[in-house]
Amino acid sequence: MENDKPISLFSEDRLHRKTFVQALASEISNIKDKDCSVVGLYGKWGAGKTSIIKLLDEELKNKYFFTAYFNPWRYKSEDILLKELFIKILEGVKSDKKLESNIEELGKLLEDYSQYLSLPKVSFMGLEVDISNPLKGASKTIGTLLKGNDSFDTKKDKINNVLKNVALPLVIFIDDVDRLDTFEIQSLFKIIKLTADFNKLIYVIAFDDEIVSKALAKNYGTGDVTDGKNFLEKIVQLPLRIPFINNQERFDYTINLLNVWLDENKIQLPDKYQNDFVRHFKSLHDSFIRTPRDSKRLMNSVSFSHQCLKNEVCLFDIILIETIRIFLPLVFNELILFKYHLFSNPSEQNSYRVSNKEEDIGKNFQEKINSYREALGSIQGAIDFMFPSNNIFNVGWQNYRNEKQEDLFKYQRIGFKSILIGSLNLRLVKGIFQILNLKKSKIA
Repeated sequence: MENDKPISLFSEDRLHRKTFVQALASEISNIKDKDCSVVGLYGKWGAGKTSIIKLLDEELKNKYFFTAYFNPWRYKSEDILLKELFIKILEGVKSDKKLESNIEELGKLLEDYSQYLSLPKVSFMGLEVDISNPLKGASKTIGTLLKGNDSFDTKKDKINNVLKNVALPLVIFIDDVDRLDTFEIQSLFKIIKLTADFNKLIYVIAFDDEIVSKALAKNYGTGDVTDGKNFLEKIVQLPLRIPFINNQERFDYTINLLNVWLDENKIQLPDKYQNDFVRHFKSLHDSFIRTPRDSKRLMNSVSFSHQCLKNEVCLFDIILIETIRIFLPLVFNELILFKYHLFSNPSEQNSYRVSNKEEDIGKNFQEKINSYREALGSIQGAIDFMFPSNNIFNVGWQNYRNEKQEDLFKYQRIGFKSILIGSLNLRLVKGIFQILNLKKSKIA
């Protein structure tokens, strides 16, 4: 199975993200402002945001940056979020050899600063920092550094005075923000904007901006998504949308996964039907397979279905029917309901002419899947390819269909109907894989 593990090396990059990642690494290297900076990586689920972060991480480490991963979805309270962020900051300062002597000072500063935030005690590198009680933890060894009635901002300034001496900015990656619930998203961005916006910090945050904007709009505006986007603009200084993957690049990515799988399983595809299959598959692919994650999901399902049907159904048909099952579930369900019309051509004939009644069947099917009307041509082509005798889509053309039954049988096509048995048996995948019994017959 294809796992959904992100890549971390350019040698694994099949979507040509190297230029984008290297440009972003150079941009981060050129940030001269000591203030906190926020980079936003916008993209839909499954589009490869985590892979870009991991590639960027390696690139920045090669430039001697300290980097750390912060996973907010592990922590369910604002207090814990802040505690974990403070630990990342302490780790970053610890990595700068020139500032090793400042680590206890910074720990105490964070401790005192957090009195306003009611945070719990944490342990870091053998140093106990009780972030809720200034009489414990680091204060035992370094004394009270903050005295009198310093304001919240004054305490924050003292933290910034330590961090400004870090040789290179500390880069903190925050991923999977769009997995959080609405309150957690709001808490995270409030922390980044108001509480943990310290000097020499660069946050690189990856998320689906539509989801996050909707969550922010509920608390920072009228509820309209535009309000959430306006709020994001105040936080993110460098908003970047991850590189667009065009139809051909997405298709090439899927075909590469397919070819690797074919090689590993020593599967040879027949030359016959191959050109037609590629044409119909690409048409469906362009409309419905949007991300690398989609490609992996499809190949996992194809692999399983092939194990079930490798001696019965041509792989071309398995790929198409799985594409429909996963990404066009309404079409798949309607194929099951219209199953008797997939083999309406008498099996002993090599061609037939459609009737007015058959045209009505096709129109009825189209009405059922009206939500896919923009891709109707792609759907029609795929169904015609798999079931050349169907009375669903190849109607109203007033022409003859010429498919040789012996070829359908020889290549184990799913649309073959045995001429020796009058009734049918068609297997289609439903759920993981469902057998449709249309009486007893031969399937191919």
